[in-house]
Amino acid sequence: MKNPSQPLPRKTDCPMITCWVSLKIASTTSGSVRKTDCAASTPHNKRLRPTTTSDGLPSNEFSPRAYYQSPGGFTVFGTNSGLVSFDPSRIVLNQFLPPLTFTSLKLFNQPVQVGDAQGLLTQDISSTQSLTFTHDQNVFSLDFALLNYIKPGKNQYAYQLQGFEKNWNYVRIPSATYTNLAPGEYTLRVKAANNDGIWTPEPLSLRIRILPPWWATGWAYLLYACSFSGLLFILIRFFWLRASLRRNQELHQLKLNFFTNISHEIRTHLTLILGPIDTLIDALREDPSASRQLQHVKKSLEPFA
Repeated sequence: MKNPSQPLPRKTDCPMITCWVSLKIASTTSGSVRKTDCAASTPHNKRLRPTTTSDGLPSNEFSPRAYYQSPGGFTVFGTNSGLVSFDPSRIVLNQFLPPLTFTSLKLFNQPVQVGDAQGLLTQDISSTQSLTFTHDQNVFSLDFALLNYIKPGKNQYAYQLQGFEKNWNYVRIPSATYTNLAPGEYTLRVKAANNDGIWTPEPLSLRIRILPPWWATGWAYLLYACSFSGLLFILIRFFWLRASLRRNQELHQLKLNFFTNISHEIRTHLTLILGPIDTLIDALREDPSASRQLQHVKKSLEPFA
């Protein structure tokens, strides 16, 4: 079977009859199942075809051990509503695989039209190869259909969103709904089986892109990086200037202390010099020339003393 997770109908003690055309018919309490032996050497190549009242059976309930198979392969089963007789060799599977297509797109459970305000479709969804959603368009549904009109109620579907899911979702209702997908690139793959369980060989694909919000775009992250770098530069510059100012202040204070000390020392010595000069001026009053020179020296030293 294509969907190994789908259980078989409940089985009773009804037998498995082998026909001359290598067909096997298994009767269950929920209808008969036709099993085609495609290759004896590859037992995995089997296909089960459930058959119910919708296929013409009088009942879905079969009587245990009520069966007969003729040497030519003609088979009879007993049901709760009568007998079922058929020739298994004349049962033909529907091998026709009609087109599989997307039929509609819904956003927040509302149909999306071509060219509407949503801006999602520029052409019919059946011809669309990709869809792009904004971050707030976070609930959408895609409907699809297998254009098989032979017992379409038996059509089966499976879908998988690559980039989000690892396994296929096998469903009867041809619709896929997703909510709150993370920004990124995805591919929705859909496959289908007709009324006889023949699956499409290649899945139908649709690329889906979810855009991030503006604050999570590449340009936004670039702005964040530039802002952080600018703030870091300002902080480093601030601390560097503050440290430089402190060094200049310390150097200025050192110079000031140095010149203060030097000035104090010089004034002390000049004061010591002025005392003897006054004594010499008194002693050399009789020598006007020497006295004048000493007076000149005294006047020159007094501003610094």
